[in-house]
Amino acid sequence: MVPCPHCGAEDWLRWSNIDYRNDDPTTASLLCTSCGALTEERHKREMLERGRWVATAPGDGITKSYHLSSLYSPLGWLSWVQLVREWQDAKKDPSKLKVFVNTRLAETWEERAESVEPDVIFSRKEAYASEVPAGVGVLVAAVDVQADRLEYVIKGFGAGEESWLIAWNEIPFIAPPDAKDRSRYDAWLELDRELLESWDHECGKKLRVECVAVDSGFKSDDVYRFCKARAHRKVFAVKGGSETGKPLVGRPSKNNAFRARLYTLCTDAGKTTIHDRLRIGAPGSGFMHLPAWIDREYVDQLTAEKVIRRYQRGKPPVRVWVKTRERNEAFDLEVYALAALRILLGPQPDRALRLRAARLETKKAAGEVQSAPMMPEEKPAQQAPARPARSWLPRRKGWVQGWRR
Repeated sequence: MVPCPHCGAEDWLRWSNIDYRNDDPTTASLLCTSCGALTEERHKREMLERGRWVATAPGDGITKSYHLSSLYSPLGWLSWVQLVREWQDAKKDPSKLKVFVNTRLAETWEERAESVEPDVIFSRKEAYASEVPAGVGVLVAAVDVQADRLEYVIKGFGAGEESWLIAWNEIPFIAPPDAKDRSRYDAWLELDRELLESWDHECGKKLRVECVAVDSGFKSDDVYRFCKARAHRKVFAVKGGSETGKPLVGRPSKNNAFRARLYTLCTDAGKTTIHDRLRIGAPGSGFMHLPAWIDREYVDQLTAEKVIRRYQRGKPPVRVWVKTRERNEAFDLEVYALAALRILLGPQPDRALRLRAARLETKKAAGEVQSAPMMPEEKPAQQAPARPARSWLPRRKGWVQGWRR
């Protein structure tokens, strides 16, 4: 702490109190927070001689730590005028600004981050009039593979890629206690059964999932085996890529032991799109609807990443996605669902989505009801459970091996 030459009040030297006029570094002086007087740097020697160390945080009685910026440099060393000149140059270049904050001000550098507030998203929950609300033109699904479970979502998309969350569920790899035939239980087959379900649209028609994106970053062979057998149903493996500035979905390859079609995703493009859409506050193009049954965990996962810019000397800044909490599956699933939509309808699906949504609206207006036969294990219409309780009923003979056909 150093005293003000004018009023004697003690304070510590900080950058926010350095004042200069008309962008002229030679006018640099120190503003006193007590009396408001400006002190020229020529008084610094007197101030430092009368300065004293003051503890501002509780300690352990053993360790001593100190904080001192370049503003304290004695006369003839680094002047306030020079520091203002460095500041004026550094604030034009984020990489230089970081060095200035670290080395001159002795402060930690905090990356600017763009994030979405989960409270805002959670407050937007709404009750759907049916399992699949009016406006949806197509259903797609996304699957995330974890060490002990499969997580999936079913999403409905309409004009302008406005979207509705239809289902969110997880399937453990180990049969749950309430499974009636645990010896025949298989998580992948249970997933297949749930992806084959039909969902009641508000117009009266029953819709089925038309494309599925399954993350192959974990248990890759199981994913490829599952997708290869269901390629005719547009069930495809995807994996995240590290490149930026590319479309979300790249060209597929079959460079795996099962020759399954694999799509590499531009993860940055997908996450940026979802992140931007979460910030849309009113229904319309890009808006993401959440059903009333969704819980806070889903929203926390949906907002579990933020983007920051990192700087390296001599290199352009790069965008980096960082997790703000451990679990972020919901955010990843949104990206995979968007990828499934693009795989199904192309990189610009809006026209097809408008036509599909318009057809269903026409059926609703005409009172048409076209329904597919309900499967025995399907839940009754007009129910949208948060995490659908599955019955684990035994299947007809041949079910276990039937998926291989």
